[in-house]
Amino acid sequence: MAHLLRLNDLSVEEIHSLLDRAEQINAMSDEGWLEPNHTLVANLFYEPSTRTRFSFETAERRLGFQVLNFSSKTSSAQKGESLYDTVRTMESLGAKAVVIRHQQEAYYEQLKTINIPILNAGDGTGNHPTQALLDLLTLREAFTHLKGRTVAIIGDLRYSRVANADAEVLQRFGCRVLLSGPEEWSNSALPGTYVTVDQAVEEADAVIMLRIQHERHQHTMKMSKEQYHARTDSRKTVHYE
Repeated sequence: MAHLLRLNDLSVEEIHSLLDRAEQINAMSDEGWLEPNHTLVANLFYEPSTRTRFSFETAERRLGFQVLNFSSKTSSAQKGESLYDTVRTMESLGAKAVVIRHQQEAYYEQLKTINIPILNAGDGTGNHPTQALLDLLTLREAFTHLKGRTVAIIGDLRYSRVANADAEVLQRFGCRVLLSGPEEWSNSALPGTYVTVDQAVEEADAVIMLRIQHERHQHTMKMSKEQYHARTDSRKTVHYE
């Protein structure tokens, strides 16, 4: 059984295979949605999400899956039900896979006895493998080959799970990774080279902009949203996340 928890659990060849399959499905989706089938998939989002949640749901429905959308605010999680018990319930209802966004880093460690695939849609400040796959696909469509390209990751590096996922996998694909942002948002654990914002934008073939993680800063921010966006505007942007 295969989970998708972190991209560093996969080889470069396995990631290429996923990207190849994504391109095939993307081309196929232009011809219409697949016929509905009886495959049941559960989406469990414990944090607010727009792009990730609805991207998953749209993809699932295009593939003909039946979708269970879970909301922590209207479920037994409000009465103390654990993540494990919720996932076990989805499994008992016949879900063949579960997509989880959770505020706890490495939440999946408590789900080792679950018998259906888990797709990590973001775990706290830990990782976001599906966003990293999308970023890789976007870059590959733009440049065909990633080896030797320079990609800048700019913004809230301290709390971004996207930065964690992207920086690691981009280096494995042979990219030069530049990191930049306010000093208070730096993250020494990220692989890459720290440069100024101006240098990052000037030298990069593509720029990945990170949103400010307001919900994790706990009122410690020194830079306003307006100052941040004024410094980081660029035509090379892959996405804001």
